[in-house]
Amino acid sequence: MTISNGEMHAFLYRNGQMIDLGGLPDAQFSTSTNSIGFSPPQLVSSASGINNWGQIVGEATANNGAIHAFLCSEGTMIDLNRLVRLTHVNGPPGFLVLIGANGINDLGQIVGAGTFWDGRQQATRAFLLDLPHELLPSRDYFPLP
Repeated sequence: MTISNGEMHAFLYRNGQMIDLGGLPDAQFSTSTNSIGFSPPQLVSSASGINNWGQIVGEATANNGAIHAFLCSEGTMIDLNRLVRLTHVNGPPGFLVLIGANGINDLGQIVGAGTFWDGRQQATRAFLLDLPHELLPSRDYFPLP
């Protein structure tokens, strides 16, 4: 992890350099202060999987303070919750939020966990998400060696 402005970020180590992946766009990151005035950084992003195209998945703090699953592709971090239709409590069964992404393969299939509403209660469940065609690496994009 890197520490930037007191925030912990996921990074990619490539060709001898650490590349800071940052956080989710439009997210508001904050730190908490304890009784002696020390402000420890709050987790902003954590990577957990990468494919041969250099697409990275993990979890990051969203603007409401919740943890959301992300994809970082060609230098842009995307909240995976923006790619799916979510439900709400007392709504139809479905995911309330995708919390974290654990892995991604070269076909753009992402596995992770989220909070699922079954119509009566919430539970943590696994998900499999196929990336839309426009988020798959372009043929001009150079894969990782």
